[in-house]
Amino acid sequence: MHSEKVRSSLSGEVGATHAPRTAVIIANPGSGGYFLNAHQLAEAMANLRRHGWQVELKLTGAVDDASRLAAEAVAAKVQVVSSRQAVMARLTR
Repeated sequence: MHSEKVRSSLSGEVGATHAPRTAVIIANPGSGGYFLNAHQLAEAMANLRRHGWQVELKLTGAVDDASRLAAEAVAAKVQVVSSRQAVMARLTR
């Protein structure tokens, strides 16, 4: 049942609108985990795009960048703002 909800949600069948779903993933390229999981992250982003999502990866470069990038995404009305760590945690469940 859970996997059906996830598939329906990804494909836009549940509460779908004609506007594309938008997401921003924020990652720190200076962290070791970023490079260790880059391939999996790229696959996750490609999967979301196949299901109609507009996904953008934003990389931090300074201490306060993650907060700034998240605030910018919220101001732009991006529907989902997530960290690379959260995306990877969902993949390993």
